[in-house]
Amino acid sequence: MSQSTPRDRYRDSGQLATLTDAHRHRHQTGPHTRLHKEAAVTTTPAAVTGEPPAATDPPIYPGFEIAFEPAAQRVRQARRIARAYLPLWGLAGLADTAVLVVSELVTNAVQHGTGMIGLRVRPYAAELLIEVSDGNPTPPRPRCAGDDDEDGRGLLLVDAFASRWGVSEDGTTTWCTLALPGGNP
Repeated sequence: MSQSTPRDRYRDSGQLATLTDAHRHRHQTGPHTRLHKEAAVTTTPAAVTGEPPAATDPPIYPGFEIAFEPAAQRVRQARRIARAYLPLWGLAGLADTAVLVVSELVTNAVQHGTGMIGLRVRPYAAELLIEVSDGNPTPPRPRCAGDDDEDGRGLLLVDAFASRWGVSEDGTTTWCTLALPGGNP
C-alpha cells in the first residue's frame, strides 16, 4: 500500500484543481494577494517549524540566491529566474510546480516582509529546496479562504505541492522541498 502525499490528498478531494484554477485566474485578472502573517506557527500536517532539512550530500548543482527590495514586480522576476535555472539542472519537468511555489512564497514576503527579500533555490539528489527570507519574525499562518476571497490560499498551494515545508526558528525564512522526478535529474 502506497503512502498518500499532500498532493494526493488534494487531488483526491478535487481541491487541487480548484486551487490551481483560482491561482491561474488571479494571475490573469489582477494583483495577486495572499495570506496574512499572524503570530501562530503553522499547523498544517506537512508544515515543520525549524530550519530546512540538512542534506547529507551537497547540492548536485550550485543553485542560485538572489536578494531584492520588496516590490510587486519582483515576484514576476523571481518566477522567471527560477524557470530559467530549472532546465539547466535537468528539472524542466518540475518548472511549473517550482515556479508556482516560488510565486506564492515571494508574494507573501513582498506583502508582509520587512526589508530585503531573499530567494534561494538548490537542487539536491532527491529534492529541490526553495527558501524565501523576508526579515519578518512573525511566521506565516495558513488561512481558510472563503469562496469569494481573493487571497488566503497560498500556503494551501505550497502544502499541496511540497513534500515538506516549514518556517525557520526565527520566523524569517519560509522553506519547502519538492521531490525530484525519479529521485534525481
